[in-house]
Amino acid sequence: MLPSRHAIVTGVCQSIPRRKFNMHALPHLLIAQINLNPDQEWSDSSAAWRFLRVRNGSAYWMGACRFRSLAEGDLVLLAPRVRGIIRASKLNDVLLQGFSFVPELLGGLFTLRERHFFDCCAPEALGNVRFFPAANPLSRRLGAVASREDAQAFVQRAELLALTATVFEAPLARRNPAAEFRSSAQRRCWEIINGMPDTEFIKYSLEELARDCRCSPRQFSRLLRKHFRTSGRNWQTRLRLIKAGQLLCETTQPVGQIALGTGFRDMRRFSSQFKESFGMTPSRWRRTWKRQATAYSQPPVKPADAGAPVTAEQGNPDTQAATVTES
Repeated sequence: MLPSRHAIVTGVCQSIPRRKFNMHALPHLLIAQINLNPDQEWSDSSAAWRFLRVRNGSAYWMGACRFRSLAEGDLVLLAPRVRGIIRASKLNDVLLQGFSFVPELLGGLFTLRERHFFDCCAPEALGNVRFFPAANPLSRRLGAVASREDAQAFVQRAELLALTATVFEAPLARRNPAAEFRSSAQRRCWEIINGMPDTEFIKYSLEELARDCRCSPRQFSRLLRKHFRTSGRNWQTRLRLIKAGQLLCETTQPVGQIALGTGFRDMRRFSSQFKESFGMTPSRWRRTWKRQATAYSQPPVKPADAGAPVTAEQGNPDTQAATVTES
């Protein structure tokens, strides 16, 4: 985990054109604070769920050719890889508070059904962008967590995880309708899917799991495919890659050792499958998260020491109407 609980990044940079403040990904289950000068932008399109709350000032959401005004206390939730831009008003500085939620870094926390939900269904269930007004309990809850500067890092992570669980509780329940079982094998397979942690699933062969379900490996594979819409072996490979990604972030083990430890004997194949799954090589994945840890563990940079503000070059969004419907 990251060594510090709070991170403060000032939005002043002379080298970035057109006022854009391209951040590293927000820290995973760790509150970061982002200071924006008037008319300056924060933008990000990382593969994480991102929660951003306007702590002070007024700002604008810009995305998909739409504008929306953001007042103090408003909360924005972005799905993975959705590019979002938040621009400070020309009239004031803006302080944003936010964190990211990366399911791939939480191996062992989810059951197989929950892991499949976050892998395949969550963005569709919640949408690409959701807005919560300042009066919404989620917005207030995030503000309360961020204001507790004396809280231990473990406590803050637990509170942010609980807040995230509240967001996904209803969509996850809708994806779990009451099941009707035609055979005892179906019932036992459903119990594995709903109760077994994802990290446990990769410890067993499909033949061993089929014996637990008291059915043939072929029948067990059909039951898994019906739920996951892919073969059991493909799903196990995906879970092994997730475990490898988590180890790359949390340990200093060599990449080859991690590959062997997660069931990959061919290093070239491991690297190819990892890149296909995560969009980057294992080494780059590790460097990306290490850079994030370094960026958010540095002391705050004072605006006076960061250089002159970047000048504005685009039109003022103050004249644009907000047309997005609140969630």
